[in-house]
Amino acid sequence: MVDPTLTVPGPFRVYLISDPKLFRGHLIPDLHPSEPRATYNAEEARILCHPPPLPLPSNPQASREYESVPVPEGEDDPEFWRLSAQNSLSRLLSAPVVDAPAKNVIVFVGDGMGISTVTASRIYRTQKGTELPGEGGSLSFEHFPYTALVKTYAVDRQVTDSAASATALFCGAKTKMAMLGLSAKANTSECDSAAGNELHSFIKKAQDIGMSTGLVTTTRVTHATPAALYAHSAHRDWEMDTKMPKRTRCKDIARQLVEDEPGRNMNVILGGGLAYFKDKQRGGGKRSDGLDLVDLWKKDKKNRKFVGSREELQAIDTNKTDYLLGLFSGDHMSYEDYRQDKQPSLVDMVVTAVELLRKRGNGFALMVEGGRIDHGHHENRAALALRETAELSHAVAAALELVDLRETLVLVTADHSHSFTMNGYPARGNPILGVAGVSEKDGLPYTTLSYANGPSTTKRKADANTEAVDYQQVSTVPLRLETHAGEDVALYAVGPMAHLVRGVLEQHTVAHLVDYAACFGDGARLRSRCLEQGASAAATGAESSLARIAIALLSLPVSLVALR
Repeated sequence: MVDPTLTVPGPFRVYLISDPKLFRGHLIPDLHPSEPRATYNAEEARILCHPPPLPLPSNPQASREYESVPVPEGEDDPEFWRLSAQNSLSRLLSAPVVDAPAKNVIVFVGDGMGISTVTASRIYRTQKGTELPGEGGSLSFEHFPYTALVKTYAVDRQVTDSAASATALFCGAKTKMAMLGLSAKANTSECDSAAGNELHSFIKKAQDIGMSTGLVTTTRVTHATPAALYAHSAHRDWEMDTKMPKRTRCKDIARQLVEDEPGRNMNVILGGGLAYFKDKQRGGGKRSDGLDLVDLWKKDKKNRKFVGSREELQAIDTNKTDYLLGLFSGDHMSYEDYRQDKQPSLVDMVVTAVELLRKRGNGFALMVEGGRIDHGHHENRAALALRETAELSHAVAAALELVDLRETLVLVTADHSHSFTMNGYPARGNPILGVAGVSEKDGLPYTTLSYANGPSTTKRKADANTEAVDYQQVSTVPLRLETHAGEDVALYAVGPMAHLVRGVLEQHTVAHLVDYAACFGDGARLRSRCLEQGASAAATGAESSLARIAIALLSLPVSLVALR
């Protein structure tokens, strides 16, 4: 119910509006902010004003938040900001439009990499790699010329999970929570409902036109995000036979990867989850059906190689290998902060994958997941999540060095966010994992980073090492695991048709954008036109487009190489 009066502190200006509908959704500039505080009838006037300055708190302890702190060198000079803005404008004006089909597509997914995670990670990465305060730094993909916001809800949930969101991202249709590669006409956990409701990912569509394909992840290769590329499962947890319901006719996800299309046709599969492919009696795994899916994979392939360590991965001759399966841990791969040298890094896996996939010259489609960002957040361990995000940034930078952006579309996005916030009023350059201030209520310090819910609900301690890798940031609502969050996530794009990434998009639209850019799936009907368009672009505009891309990526205040 509308309050009949509206009190607004100045400065403000009052606009009398005979028909409020005329101005609905429009902002009127505040040109003369001179009136004092006053009360106006809300039915007669629309008051639009610039927000007044925050009042200084009366509490002496809290007022410290408003005390002057040192300013980074040069930033007190308006010329610094003018030059910074000119640099940004130059990059915006030189943003490339590569209106040609994408020969290659790489989709990077930071699992749980919400916007607050991106912000905190850019500060973390810059503070770790340079002597800069961090706030003005960037992750590698933040220099991409095109961005959009993406709405992540599922058909049955305001806040989605990775199965439903990955299905939307890769297959082009929103679905129900926990389901993989199935439309919402199927029912969660009902095996028989899957038949006839299968959805196909961009990996399947790429294979249909002869492209090489692959996936790289730091989770189990059967986990929700990568599984959405190849599996059709009424529940994401059905990763192996021992997790399936009894007396079911459906295949578990690991079997689908090895036995069915498009999984069996993938040229590169790298990640964790070996135990889900091996029998527990004979192979030291967790299966109980007697199958050794690694052996089945080997028997089905020529010029194939299975690897289980970083050393074996680095020894691969990609020119002599057509199919590569690498399972480097029994379960998820280790967090980067705990990774031993036996396991490859995400960068190691991405470099090998791109080198193998590009060798045939027929184009390739690759999905890369930084999957353990999500797990760090679920544990309320922000340091782990930020380090994993930084590693994803390194992997993106490594991929950019190996591909031609005139013919490769690179997308970076998240499947969902987390209940993770940056708060308080910390000084510039304050360690992102550090203390933001001291509460006037209980006299205890609180960190810049915190969670709305999760397992860490213990009382804050004055002497806690908040920058330790295993430190759990405080959460408000006690839960076994922290939850996802429902706000929009970011999408970053560079390469052919990247200019289509703008505005606010539904998550399933991303898959259709990939189809159109690469001319497969629904885009196959446009393929002849796309090929003609590509030939024309190669003849007339490719060199200038590459130059503009180089300007956009290299005219940066901080070198990407310096931050790796």
